[in-house]
Amino acid sequence: MGYREPTLWEQIVGVGFATWAFAAVAMVVGALVARSILIPEGSADESRSEQLARARTIIGFGFVVGISLPYRSIDDSLDRAWGNFNVSIGVALGAFVVLCGIFWLFLRDADRDQARAEWPRVWDRFGKFVLAVVLCWVALFVVEWASNRLSSEWAALGLVVLGGFLGLFAMGCWCISCHWFGIGRVHPLLPPLVAATTICVMTALELHFGGRERLPLPVWLIINFAALASTLGVCLVEVCDVLSERDRPLPAWPPVVAAVLVSVAVVSATILVAGGTAQQVLCPNGLVNCVGGAG
Repeated sequence: MGYREPTLWEQIVGVGFATWAFAAVAMVVGALVARSILIPEGSADESRSEQLARARTIIGFGFVVGISLPYRSIDDSLDRAWGNFNVSIGVALGAFVVLCGIFWLFLRDADRDQARAEWPRVWDRFGKFVLAVVLCWVALFVVEWASNRLSSEWAALGLVVLGGFLGLFAMGCWCISCHWFGIGRVHPLLPPLVAATTICVMTALELHFGGRERLPLPVWLIINFAALASTLGVCLVEVCDVLSERDRPLPAWPPVVAAVLVSVAVVSATILVAGGTAQQVLCPNGLVNCVGGAG
């Protein structure tokens, strides 16, 4: 009989229950480490704007997957979203530095003391998380080297380390999207302003440099316009909530106004894209990379 490649299930079973159990435990430990690093001490329950942002992210990703499914797989959409999120972390931290400098000029007394105290903690959380990720990568490299040069038994340890890395990074991405390293502790207006700046920069990068890959041009444009409008809508709600008086219930009108503005913006953009007007304005002068894209 000739050699038969083992099926995926046979490979999974062949690893052994104990190794998978340790990998699962390592994944949980990695997630707990990410939470301990990235969630600021004494964080309260989610605010209204944070709940809206979470819903926007989930609904938005579902919208992107659904509208692009005829042209690319769910894995490709997830990979694209993951890559964009990693880039957005750097953009957000850059926006945070610039906005902090601007805010510092206008802060007085207690607010300035608060910013001075919280600024190092933001970078401490960022540095610790990056260090944890780098240590996981180093451990994976060492285990892979050992399994190739010394003994294949090291591969089981590699699976455990990989589980820890996946738990750390997945929970890290979630906590970053929720708390953004605690920049709201520096000043409560920073999160919506940083988010607004980040989505504007990311949209500009995507439209000018990223390209549409396999997506039809109208679909790609609508996805980007919808993401921009919905994020700015959530930022508007958060700014209104921050500016409202602390001792009173949050006003009900900001989400309504934001929903109306976002709906009008998305519908208008869809009409312009469907009619070809948006392409005629954006494509000829090179503002948007309408031909193709990277990756």
